[in-house]
Amino acid sequence: MKALENLGHDANLWGPLMIHVISTKLDTNTLRAWEKQAPKTEVSEVKDIIEFLNNHCQLLEAVESAKRLNECGDNQKKEKKRFDYQKRTVLHATSKKFKCYLCNETTHAIYHCKKFLDLTIKERHQKVTQLSICNVCLAHHSENQLCKFSGCRKCGEAHNTLLHIPEEQSDEQIISTHVTCAEQKQVLLSTAIIKIKSHFNETFIVRALLDSGSQTNFITTELAQRLKSPRKRVNISISGVDNSKGKSFYSITTLIQSQNSNYSRQLDFLTLSKITSFLPHETINTTGIKIPNDVKLADPHYDVPGKIDVLFGAECFYSILKAGKHKVDATEIIFQETELGWIVAGSVSSLAQTTTKTFFNSIVIDNQVNLNELMSKFWQVEEMGSNIKLSIEERSCVEHFEQTVKREHTGKFIVELLLKNNVEILGDSKAMARRRFLATENNLRKNNDLRVKYVEFMDEYIKLNHMKESQSINEISYYMPHHAVLRNHSATTQTRVVFDASAPSTSGTSLNQMLMKGPVIQDELICKLKFEYSYRSCHIVFSSVKTF
Repeated sequence: MKALENLGHDANLWGPLMIHVISTKLDTNTLRAWEKQAPKTEVSEVKDIIEFLNNHCQLLEAVESAKRLNECGDNQKKEKKRFDYQKRTVLHATSKKFKCYLCNETTHAIYHCKKFLDLTIKERHQKVTQLSICNVCLAHHSENQLCKFSGCRKCGEAHNTLLHIPEEQSDEQIISTHVTCAEQKQVLLSTAIIKIKSHFNETFIVRALLDSGSQTNFITTELAQRLKSPRKRVNISISGVDNSKGKSFYSITTLIQSQNSNYSRQLDFLTLSKITSFLPHETINTTGIKIPNDVKLADPHYDVPGKIDVLFGAECFYSILKAGKHKVDATEIIFQETELGWIVAGSVSSLAQTTTKTFFNSIVIDNQVNLNELMSKFWQVEEMGSNIKLSIEERSCVEHFEQTVKREHTGKFIVELLLKNNVEILGDSKAMARRRFLATENNLRKNNDLRVKYVEFMDEYIKLNHMKESQSINEISYYMPHHAVLRNHSATTQTRVVFDASAPSTSGTSLNQMLMKGPVIQDELICKLKFEYSYRSCHIVFSSVKTF
């Protein structure tokens, strides 16, 4: 409450939220006492629960004082009887000098030794083996003696944290790629306009950069999403000049075609949020460049800055080259024939006087500032990060989701259910679901208002394609019972239908018991509302209907 007051907020205006936060911190007995005293027909105020806690604390202090006086009298009577059975506690204090096994100094241990900390992780492992010390506690003890240290604080394995090898260093593949730089004169890179096929055989016209200095092919994440092609999870590090680093986490496979010939090829691409800045960086002065009549350009607008959607690496670059080649007199421009058409490359002069430097990879410096990107980075910096360790079951759920999620041409996402056990464990549930349905019908006959709203709700479900009649009858299936719930105080959905996947079948097993539980990916609502209210200027809360 003091923090809210320091931020200029009135704590009393946070009544329901503050009461919820305080209630979650109370023990069971205190919470039960507050629920008995709290008003039932209206929302309590913050001052009410503060006053209750003050009175409750005074009551507990008085009870504890009286209890201690009574226990003191009883203890004096039983002191003689208890004397023979009293527990005795003996404290031992020992002192042990540290000794570094690496430099033989007695002023520090090896895990504080500067020489040891300056070694690489691989060299630390070699040194520990050479010194014959425990790789968990980094000390000498017999092999039969169990080490009391818990292990690595990062992964939980049986080794010291100083010996932990990050997963990224052991599983990654390293791919080198290109760098472009323009200083006093503009260097024109080869570009081409190509066709690329989507997962549903749609054709997109995109602009590609041909780069013989890249070991793989790249595609922008925006274009990959438009193609709707299945994505494969990867973990690949991309390195460039001066050891600049980048990351790619997905790859796709798609078909590319030439606009000027019958050439086509299936290629694998790594996805990146941005391949490079606009190429060329500035409009090219083409006054002195004469294009031969028999030259059909792969990119007719090679002289105008444009967005790069695809990058072809050395895998594809040399296979599309053809024998034709033409050099423009008195210039450094070269026209090279390829399967995609004639590409243009070389040193030219630009119409602008500014100097542009661009480095491909994680660092891009150019004179085109995107306001949306700046705002996006601003909010990303402000967001509170989370470092949540997933259990084995949660990791399995995440991997299963990434492998099976797919999107139909209608835009609907489909994910397979992840089961713990064999589905044959499920028993018959049709009779149980039928009894529950008949009971629901009896309740609806008694309440005509609920029946009308129930029918409207189910009709809306059908119109929204949230449910449809099943035509197939499988031997192994689960019938999920449901019932209607009426909430007159709700401002959005007064009547909703609750589907009960916890209803047991004849084997005693329900569908919920068969499903694996994934990680919680949403923040608690109370924390999210508090953060939004404290740090955002617009105090608005959005709600959704029929989300779950």
